[in-house]
Amino acid sequence: MIVFRKEENTPIQQVIDCGVVPCLIRFLQFDDDVSLQVEAVGAIANIASSDTSDSSDHIRYLIEAGVVPILIRLLSSGSDDVRSQAAWALGNIAYDENAQRRDIVLAADALPALLEAAKDCTEQSKLDLMRQIAFAILALTVGPAALDVRPALPLLSRLLSFNAEEIVDCACNTLCNMSLDYIDDVLREDLNIVSKLMEILVRSTSTVGILQGALRTLSNIACGDERHTQAIIVTLPSLLWLLDYPDKGIRKDVCRALFNIAVGTKKQIQAMIDAAIFPKLIELMKSSDLDDVQREAAETVHNAIVGGSEEQVWYLIHEGVIPVLCSLLHDDHIDLLGIEALSKILKVGKKIGRLEDVIRIVLDCNGKEKLEKLRKHKNSEISTCSKHILKNFFC
Repeated sequence: MIVFRKEENTPIQQVIDCGVVPCLIRFLQFDDDVSLQVEAVGAIANIASSDTSDSSDHIRYLIEAGVVPILIRLLSSGSDDVRSQAAWALGNIAYDENAQRRDIVLAADALPALLEAAKDCTEQSKLDLMRQIAFAILALTVGPAALDVRPALPLLSRLLSFNAEEIVDCACNTLCNMSLDYIDDVLREDLNIVSKLMEILVRSTSTVGILQGALRTLSNIACGDERHTQAIIVTLPSLLWLLDYPDKGIRKDVCRALFNIAVGTKKQIQAMIDAAIFPKLIELMKSSDLDDVQREAAETVHNAIVGGSEEQVWYLIHEGVIPVLCSLLHDDHIDLLGIEALSKILKVGKKIGRLEDVIRIVLDCNGKEKLEKLRKHKNSEISTCSKHILKNFFC
C-alpha cells in the first residue's frame, strides 16, 4: 500500500501517472477489509491535500475518477477510522475558493451524510471523527454563496460548546461564512448561537482563530437590518473587553463589529454609550501608530456622530472626541470622515446654544489651522467640506 505524508516535493503526479489511483478507489470498496480501506482513503485524502501548483489538477482527476460518491458512502461505515478519513478526504476535495469542487461535493449530498455521521459524536467519544466532519462542513461553505447548507446549523450550534479548539474554530468560521446569506436562520432562538458566541469571546481558551470567526460572524449579523443588529447588542460588554486584546487583528475585528452596530439606530448608539464603548474607542484613536485599528475606531465614532442624536453627540464632545478628530486630519483615509464628524458637531453645538464652546475646543487643538490646509486638498470633496466649515463657523 502506498501511503505518503504531506511534504515538500511529494511525488503525487508520479503516483497518479503510475496508475495507483484506480487501485486505491477499488480498495475503498473492500468493506470486509477495514484496514485496507483506512489506508486507501488516507492515501486519497493525501492526494487531495497537496499544496503544489498542480493540486487542482490532482483533485479534478480524483473527482473524474468517481471518488466523491464512494467517499460519501464510506461516511456510513461501521469503522470510525474509515469515516474520519473519508470526511477528511471530502473536506480536502471541497475546499475551493472558486466553489466549483465544493458544489460538486454538495450536489452529491455530502452534507446530509456528514450530519448523519456526526450524530453519535460527542466531546467524550469519537472526537477525531468530529474534527474531520467539522473541517469538511467548513469546506462546504468556503467561497461564494453555497447551495443550501442551513441544515448544518443545529450541529454548528452544538459544536460551539465543545472544548476542542479545532472543532470550535471550524464551527465559528463556518458560521462566519454562512452568516451574511442566512442571518435569520443563524438567529433562530432554538439555536442560541449569539449567546454561545458571546461566551466564546470571553473564554480564556479561545484562540485568535476562534475569536476571529466569532467576531466576524457577529459583524456579519450586524450588517443586516435593525432587528439583526439589535440581536447582537447583548455582546457589547464582551466586545468592550476585547478592545484591550493584545492581538491587533482581533482589536480590528472588534472595531469592525462596533462599526456595523454604530451604523444602526439612535437606540443602538445609546446602547454603545451605556456599555462605555466610546471612551475606549476614543483612546484607540489617540494611538501614535496610524494603523487599521485606529482607522476602524475613527470610522465607528464617525458613524455614531453622524447618526447620533444631539444628546449623544454632546456626550462624545464631553468625552474629548474633538481634539482626537482634529489630530487625525492628516490622513487621507480619515480626513473626510473627520470633517463630516466636525461639521455635525458644530451644527449640534449651534443648535443647542453651545457653539462658542465647540469652536473654542477646535481652536485650542489647532483644528482651524488643519482645516485651512485641507482647503487645498487634492480631493475636491475634502476641499469643499473644509471651505464650508471655515465659511460657516470660523469667519
